[in-house]
Amino acid sequence: MKFYSLLILFLFWPLLQFAQQQDAIGSFAFQIEKKLNQTFSVSYYTQVGFNENITEYGYSLYDLGINIKLTDNFYAGYNYRIANIKSNDNKYLDRQMMYGDLGWVKSFGKVNLNIRTRYLNKWYGWNFDENNNYKDNAHYIRNKIQFKYALNYNYSIYTSLEQIYRLDLRNETEQFRYGGGINYQINTKNKLQLSYIVSSEQNRAKPDTNYTTGLTYYFKF
Repeated sequence: MKFYSLLILFLFWPLLQFAQQQDAIGSFAFQIEKKLNQTFSVSYYTQVGFNENITEYGYSLYDLGINIKLTDNFYAGYNYRIANIKSNDNKYLDRQMMYGDLGWVKSFGKVNLNIRTRYLNKWYGWNFDENNNYKDNAHYIRNKIQFKYALNYNYSIYTSLEQIYRLDLRNETEQFRYGGGINYQINTKNKLQLSYIVSSEQNRAKPDTNYTTGLTYYFKF
């Protein structure tokens, strides 16, 4: 019954967004993670997004990664990601990304604090030589902080803030992402997450703000 309540909330949440802006975005994602030993795990993540009030395909991405538990509090990761994005003129553009994470996580009773920094290199095309692609590579530092509060074993709520900082010749903040959501821990292996993210562009002549509702299913074993 709790699962269906969460699903109904996700389906009707975009209606609340529509009252605020005319282009609600919805995303559906799945992640599977396999623990290899006490230190290493591997993961696969895929996501598809729909814009125009969740009526048109917007993007899809596929992500493979390795996760490393350095200590009880510190962790690291390295991922390769492919993304396919539909542009405003209905062209399908490809992106490749490699990124590395370094993070620190600690619980204080029912409160969990997670701080992460990420270095990301993005290619605009299928070649690793940027001279053969339609745009030069883009390099980013992405800093994120998240607070999570456990209501009980099954439910927790969280809020987050992420800064997307563009390197190269810009050296400026390109976007802030403000997030929040609900986690439903079904059992030790399965989890559902309902999220809401506000993405606000910075340092642009005409900055955009996007509002995205997401539903993600996690399977960990």
